[in-house]
Amino acid sequence: MALDPYNSGPDRKIIDGILQFTDIEDTPQNIISDPHPNLPSDERVLLYSKNGILYSLNSSGVQTALGGEGGGGGATELAALTDVSSATPTDKHFLIGNGSTWESRLLTEGDVSDLQDYVLSSDIDAIIDASTHSHTLSDITDSGTAAALNVAVSGDAAAGEVVKGDDSRLTGAQQTSEKGQPSGYASLDGSGKVPAAELPSYVDDVLEYADLGSFPVTGESSKIYVAQDSGRIYRWTGSIYVEVSADAGAPVTSVNTQTGAVVLDTGDLTEVTDKRYVTDADLTTLSDLAGGHTHTLSEITDSGTSAALDVAASGDAAAGEVVKGDDSRLTDSRTPTAHTHTLAQVTDSGTSAALDVAASGDAAAGEVVKGDDTRLVAGGTAIQASDLDSLSKINALALDGDFADATHTHALNDLSDVNTSGAADGKLLSYSGGSWIVADQETKEIGLAVSDETTPLTVSSPNALGTFRMPLAMSLLSVKASVTTAPLNADIIVDIKVGGTTIFNGNLLTIDAGSKTSVGSVAPWGLSVTSLADDAEIEIITTQVGVNPDEGAGLKVWLIGTKV
Repeated sequence: MALDPYNSGPDRKIIDGILQFTDIEDTPQNIISDPHPNLPSDERVLLYSKNGILYSLNSSGVQTALGGEGGGGGATELAALTDVSSATPTDKHFLIGNGSTWESRLLTEGDVSDLQDYVLSSDIDAIIDASTHSHTLSDITDSGTAAALNVAVSGDAAAGEVVKGDDSRLTGAQQTSEKGQPSGYASLDGSGKVPAAELPSYVDDVLEYADLGSFPVTGESSKIYVAQDSGRIYRWTGSIYVEVSADAGAPVTSVNTQTGAVVLDTGDLTEVTDKRYVTDADLTTLSDLAGGHTHTLSEITDSGTSAALDVAASGDAAAGEVVKGDDSRLTDSRTPTAHTHTLAQVTDSGTSAALDVAASGDAAAGEVVKGDDTRLVAGGTAIQASDLDSLSKINALALDGDFADATHTHALNDLSDVNTSGAADGKLLSYSGGSWIVADQETKEIGLAVSDETTPLTVSSPNALGTFRMPLAMSLLSVKASVTTAPLNADIIVDIKVGGTTIFNGNLLTIDAGSKTSVGSVAPWGLSVTSLADDAEIEIITTQVGVNPDEGAGLKVWLIGTKV
């Protein structure tokens, strides 16, 4: 029997649709001599190669060399053949005979049906319909993966089975990328616990301290504090710790270590020397104390006070006895015992009591003058205070010696109401402002109307509301200001500058709200500049006025001093 070209064998195999011969004894003539009975007459559907030459076979069993060594024309590429219509095949294309040419294209359903006529059914099962075969688990080569496990026939996978996508336990499952993320799930640390960073703040916000006094000075409102000594629970209110224990606010937590409805009797208390309770015998003893009883002096424990002394049974107290209130020596009529003191015993040093008293006659230097000192009388008559209240009375005394009129003089300027500053020959004193002054130092007043009478004042600072130049040199004594319309709700404050410098050393000149004059202001001013030179520029500046619409109006300022 001739070689069947439609089946592979030990000396030939089909590779990429081309029958490859490995035995050089197989010749095309062997194939021709026994063509396949079902081969259509109008198609060349089989390619095969031998010794490097590509052949085709038609229905008459005629082979045609298509290329390779010794092939027609010596073509080396499929695309170079004249009867191949596709020179640019792509993946999964087959070379299909079509009349007199070959074309490169994908297989169609019709092509597959034709192949069933040319290829044995066993070949179709092995090559085309691979889905109709099976493998045992031992045939699976990628051991160590899920492919080496059984797959559940239905339902959820059991132990040792592959979990399929429809396993009910996968419903709602979260990805590992969501671990430790918002809306995900918590992770675990090396000890199998959720890290503190992934827990809400209140989980670890219970802090324990030895006692309440050990709590932080300033707590945190989101934390709970426990005093270990009492077991009490507290929270921080923002200013103090407030107990939030279950029984917080209860006045009593236990009675004699008992809790609940407690009823005590003497059997619940241990008697000690400091008497936790009173017995009938104790009541008897106390009753005896309330009646008459006595003590000896030795029983008195507050030694060192008068209680440790005896009291006279009657009469005045003797030595070592307590003086009672009716002691005769405590009466006002008691005559003091005669006694003396030395000067050293006088304690009020610095007064006449510390001085010696003359034994007789007039007091010497360093001695106290007694009332009979001859120098205190005039003609044998003591001088009274009323004798010295006028110059005429003093002259009438006609005193001699130490009391004779002393010759002395005074300068006019020694008088308190006289100011002779600037005095010179031909000058006169003139009475002005409560004192006498040199006539050409008479007080001068310079007044300036800074605004009209009706226009509301405005703040001019830093500029001047009005200026003028001094008509003379002046020693400044005082300043005043007044307005025609008083300000309301705020003071009028005025600064006065000479040569650009304020004349005040504290408060500025002020007219109080509701007042028309600076006289009597609650903000008294003081002068730092008192010397105003002739022709010096004076600036009047308003730094504050009343509140609209009551700013004040008609401002006048006065400079008061003496001409230099």
